[in-house]
Amino acid sequence: LYFQALNAIGASRMAVAQTLYSPFVILLSILFLGERLHGWQFLGVALVLGGILLVTYVRNGSAADSRALRRGVLLGGASVLAMAAGVVMAKPMLEQHDFVTVTFLRVMGGIAGQSAVVLWRRHAADLINQYRAVRHWPQVIAGSIIGTYISMLLWLAGYKYTSASIAAVLNEMAAVVILIMAVVFLRERVTARQVFGCLLAVAGVMLVVVR
Repeated sequence: LYFQALNAIGASRMAVAQTLYSPFVILLSILFLGERLHGWQFLGVALVLGGILLVTYVRNGSAADSRALRRGVLLGGASVLAMAAGVVMAKPMLEQHDFVTVTFLRVMGGIAGQSAVVLWRRHAADLINQYRAVRHWPQVIAGSIIGTYISMLLWLAGYKYTSASIAAVLNEMAAVVILIMAVVFLRERVTARQVFGCLLAVAGVMLVVVR
């Protein structure tokens, strides 16, 4: 879901969509961990959603572009919801077990799930052919290790050794980092409206999680 959304709406817009992560964590914590959401936190959620609308709104786009954008936003929101659900489910186990073990289980679960999808859709041959066509294996492997395994280790360690609210605030700083890297490395064009939307969304996240 995350990679489909990334291809559909770009890294800078996905960075803002990811700010839904903290509100989702809080809402799921209410349902499953017994936490409470205060009135001013709903205002923070509204600011986050407002920031996403500012970033994803296409002023003069065609109907097809608008549909593709809405689909990308929905995919991005679904991916963030799944991520939030996973960390809320893992929080009790993180407090009792080693986070390296928990990370291993998460990675193996992902591999098993994706393998089942590949077998179900009968795309194993296509997958092998795509692997053979790769010409930049060092970058692919480095990105996989750094962006998946190491980042997940640090991410889960944060939830193990500090409160969920503080860890969530620190996680949201990724939106700022991704926005900068999208401009520097991917040469994406970021408008003043997108920057303002990002700032608005981050402000909303701060309002939701800071106590």
